[in-house]
Amino acid sequence: MREARAQVEEKLPHSFTYSCGIHGVHKWIEDYCALPTVAKVIKDHEFIVKKFRNKQFLHAELFRAQRSAELKHLFTSTIVEEDTEKEYERFTPLTLVRKGATRMGSAYDMLVRNMELKEALDKVVTHADYGKRCGIAQRRSGMAAEQVAAETVVARDAYATETGEAAEELRLTIVEMQKQYIALKELVRDENMWDLTQEVIDLLAPLIVFLKDLDSHQAMMGEVYRRCERLTKDVEEGDEGDAGHFSKYGAEDYASLLPLDERQRLQEIGIARWNYLHTPLHSFAYCLNPRLHFIDHFADTEVRQDFHTCAMKFCGGDEDLATEMEVDYT
Repeated sequence: MREARAQVEEKLPHSFTYSCGIHGVHKWIEDYCALPTVAKVIKDHEFIVKKFRNKQFLHAELFRAQRSAELKHLFTSTIVEEDTEKEYERFTPLTLVRKGATRMGSAYDMLVRNMELKEALDKVVTHADYGKRCGIAQRRSGMAAEQVAAETVVARDAYATETGEAAEELRLTIVEMQKQYIALKELVRDENMWDLTQEVIDLLAPLIVFLKDLDSHQAMMGEVYRRCERLTKDVEEGDEGDAGHFSKYGAEDYASLLPLDERQRLQEIGIARWNYLHTPLHSFAYCLNPRLHFIDHFADTEVRQDFHTCAMKFCGGDEDLATEMEVDYT
């Protein structure tokens, strides 16, 4: 991409080229999602979503658990009795969100939705019929795994006829199904996994907000420089919002479930992505952003150099005109 931009600018010296901010931030998010611990959290949640969506009993019970919780909420709230039934009828259960390979930020959406459904998911895996309906209780006490595996074909055909499960489930042996649904229950009930999930959500949140702003109808060119600089800067005393968001993770005394070596890479990855995305036009638009008029933009040497680079292009390479533009701006 950079080579293509360089060729365009060589042939059209007074033109401006820049990378797509949306894809740049998306790649930034992908780099974080590729970190081993974050990748495992995402993989665990993909497993949860896959098993719940493929199993009719689990999918139905998930909706039922949400409706039950909503009904309990309505009867313990201040809503008058005659409105309770209407509110319950209007209630729509949340559905599980799958991570899509072509949907930007979908891994984050999946994590957030599963956090919202945490209590409902727990109710389903602790349901009295969970073991029976998921095949865990089919294994007779004392029977060796090899014996169960030998009966797979007959048992699986009978199981398929009775439940009408998805084709993918039918390819599993009874023993494999038992192991997967036992693992599913343990995973959903693992508080450490949910704590780590919340930390990953908090980690990615500023980038997801940035991504959605870039993908909106807002004029964002003048915001890119400031947002990226705030996210990648070293955290300082008095910083608010997302300023220094990723550098704070690198501190050894920072309370986190993420390994230190992965946390220390966050700022490095962010700076590398910002350097790849950055062009002088971002700095120029940053200077001209009316919402940031109170900032002394030229206090940053890089911004001033980028402003001059853009001014030279606007003025057809006339140094005097470019300097006059800078003077007028200041």
